[in-house]
Amino acid sequence: AMVSALDVYQQKQVVEKVKGQIPLVEWQERLLFHKLALLLGKAPGSEIKISRDTLPVVEEIPSIGIPADILSRRPDVRSAGLRLKALDWKVAAARADRLPSLDLTASLQYNSQSLDLLMDNWIIGLAGNLTAPIWDGKRRKAEVNRQIALADENLASYRSTVLTAIKEVEDALISEAKQKEHIQALNNELEAAQSALNEARERYRNGLNEYLPVLTQLLLVQNLEIDFIQKKTQLLLFRISLHRALGGTWMNDVEQMF
Repeated sequence: AMVSALDVYQQKQVVEKVKGQIPLVEWQERLLFHKLALLLGKAPGSEIKISRDTLPVVEEIPSIGIPADILSRRPDVRSAGLRLKALDWKVAAARADRLPSLDLTASLQYNSQSLDLLMDNWIIGLAGNLTAPIWDGKRRKAEVNRQIALADENLASYRSTVLTAIKEVEDALISEAKQKEHIQALNNELEAAQSALNEARERYRNGLNEYLPVLTQLLLVQNLEIDFIQKKTQLLLFRISLHRALGGTWMNDVEQMF
């Protein structure tokens, strides 16, 4: 097919648009390298070698879910448990360390009422292990009541902390699961758009249509490719959020250094 001047100018417009994005991408890349250098304890501008040029694969979560007991590694949960143990009450350590028995999944099998009941039963069982020490007869009854109130307060705080931890893990799990579904749908859309682009190019080469449909479809494919990469990046961020919500597996490595 004969190529018109309009086709050339339209193609040139697409090329210039892509070239105009390059400085913005390079700027963002440089800022990210500066941030990475800071995290590594290096000065901004230091040479950092990246061993791969593709995004890492996000491994699947075990189908059986994540045991809630793993939340005990979280600093806030550990702190709340230690505050409870620090009272002038005898707390069975095994029970204080043991979190509610449930598995955390992207589709939590507990509704709000059953989860509340589970948490209440757990707290009641934990409270059953709180036994007042033998009080000196000279101690005032008010002091005993104060200690009881303090224990109740710490029990409520412990319950709230564990519920918050469960909520954050569930948020991360459902976000990751739905993001994967969205990425799959986006990938299907991208494949269809690429097929449409190939067809538009073939029709143009055979003189069956002008070049504008090719450019339109090309821009669509490019935008979908960018969106696809951004969504996969967001998936990695959701997995990082999950690790943080679980207390961060890297904490064990840090503790072994000392």
